Amino acid sequence: MLMQDEMAGLGRRLLAVVIDMLMLKLLDLPLSRTLREVTPSPVAALVLEYGITLVYCTIFLARRGQTPGKIMTSLRVVSADGGAIGRARAFVRSAVKWTPLFAILIVLSVLNPYAAPHQVALDAERVLTPPPDFDAEGSRLWSIVLYSGSLLGLALVWITRRHPDRQALHDRISGTLVMRLG
Repeated sequence: MLMQDEMAGLGRRLLAVVIDMLMLKLLDLPLSRTLREVTPSPVAALVLEYGITLVYCTIFLARRGQTPGKIMTSLRVVSADGGAIGRARAFVRSAVKWTPLFAILIVLSVLNPYAAPHQVALDAERVLTPPPDFDAEGSRLWSIVLYSGSLLGLALVWITRRHPDRQALHDRISGTLVMRLG
């Protein structure tokens, strides 16, 4: 069990995720623009972004225990026994962490085939509102997916806050801890 001064706070963890998402977006922009020339499918662009995210997180966590966002916020991921995490554990942690978000975005993208890939990630207002030509059932399904995803996110934050070591679900599954360095 971590001491109180070693526990990573929710604010630092969220800031690290935001920094990593910005870094990933900068990495992904040229690739998704190139992909858009080949295929206009927003699903293909999201699958590419998902793959890039998994590789990015797995490589950084396996080598240093820190992504650039975690470096900037003085956080480190370690195994539950205090050692380094290997590639397999880093991949499992990354997959469990990012799959719910990308699954929701991909479902919303499938429901709105008119949104271009860059709009899915950059223009939340257009993507998060159903197209005007949606029928009542399509609009209802859209709302169910969006609200279910929001509830899932809140539940995951609640689960993290309730755990004595503030382990998120992806940390529990992969057997890792996030600790504050400074």
